[in-house]
Amino acid sequence: MYRGYLCGFVEKGLKFFLCFRGCLGRNFEIYAWLKSNLKSNFQAVLEEN
Repeated sequence: MYRGYLCGFVEKGLKFFLCFRGCLGRNFEIYAWLKSNLKSNFQAVLEEN
């Protein structure tokens, strides 16, 4: 009984971890993309003035 419960708990934890890691990875990519875009836009503004 306990063994099945533990396996289910581990499986849920693993799924949550993988989902969380996937979300974190996507957000980090978006952040990096935004950062590079802002940087290039900022440089363009500085060069214009």
